Amino acid sequence: MSNIEQTLSIIKPDAVERNLEGEIKEMFKSNGFQILKEKKIQIEKSEAEKFYKVHETKPFYNDLCEYLSSGPIVVMVLQKENAVKGNRELMGATNPKDAEEGTIRKKYGISIDKNSVHGSDSVDNAKIEIDFFFKPEYKNRFDQISYEYRKKRRTHFKEKEAAQKANSERKKAIIEEIKNHIDKNQNILFWW
Repeated sequence: MSNIEQTLSIIKPDAVERNLEGEIKEMFKSNGFQILKEKKIQIEKSEAEKFYKVHETKPFYNDLCEYLSSGPIVVMVLQKENAVKGNRELMGATNPKDAEEGTIRKKYGISIDKNSVHGSDSVDNAKIEIDFFFKPEYKNRFDQISYEYRKKRRTHFKEKEAAQKANSERKKAIIEEIKNHIDKNQNILFWW
């Protein structure tokens, strides 16, 4: 009797920042997982707080929420026989130092906080987590358009900051040129 399950997997900001999505997805596929749904998004801290509500009494809760909302993530629905257990085994221990060779966290994890992936810990939690990101009423909230909008906004602010810096550099150069001009003219005056 087969036990086909679905589970949620998140490629976390540290792995997305290092462009590891393709390699991690390939690890899932080569271990028999089907990727049924996926999207790249960036969530707000308040959304991370809702997602990790189960951990809200733990001392690491705030840092966990800050981190998950610190950059783009890739959320995926994975499917295969015993998907929850298989995903947990493929991810490896939470702390990459303790993870077994060949696991995602051993290969890509940086630290206990930046361990590259999240996976549902039970079939019941998988349903809740999948609904959080993929339920129809959240479709407009967590979609590629939302991610692209935020990306454009960040680009706009970076460009604005660069323009302000360039303006500041130009002002410094003009002031320096004026100082040099004054110094030259003073030398001419003394010469007379």
